Amino acid sequence: MVLSGSSITIQGIDTCELLPTGRPPISLAPSATLIGTANLSGNPSTPQISPLSLDLVQQINDLKKGTTPVSADLIGVNVGSATSPAVHYADPSGGTLTVSQVTGYGILLVKGNVKIVAPFQWEGLIIVSGQVTFTGGLGSSILNGAFYADRVKVLHNDVSIILDTCPIAATLRTLPVQVLTWRQLL
Repeated sequence: MVLSGSSITIQGIDTCELLPTGRPPISLAPSATLIGTANLSGNPSTPQISPLSLDLVQQINDLKKGTTPVSADLIGVNVGSATSPAVHYADPSGGTLTVSQVTGYGILLVKGNVKIVAPFQWEGLIIVSGQVTFTGGLGSSILNGAFYADRVKVLHNDVSIILDTCPIAATLRTLPVQVLTWRQLL
């Protein structure tokens, strides 16, 4: 994980209050780097190294049943809505999905890498088996929900990741019953 900039917020206190004690803001590996400053909160508020390892590819495979496939980069689109969250799955042929000028609601599953160019706003869950890179752009990158990725790079200043289980729970209710066990992991 590389966090570079001065306006990065990673907040582990659940705004939905389904997880009343909150979660550590990030799970750092020994290779993590913090360049500049970031606002981190959670319980505990300091970054934690986790002994647990999620098989992100398996989680994506379990959740992708019945999803809407993404066949091209997501640029200048709305994905789902607050009242009708969507579940999208991408396996980009070039290895990287570019997401720019997107407002999304629901779950985004990516088998590969994601390049996020601001403005970007997502409410829900994002799972990426590879690397997520937050690059520059015009505006902020905001995620209200949860975010799992193998590697993360934040290369510009205005990024906020806020733990919020409400949009995740709303989307999970739209999935087939067999994958609701994911909810127990939150």
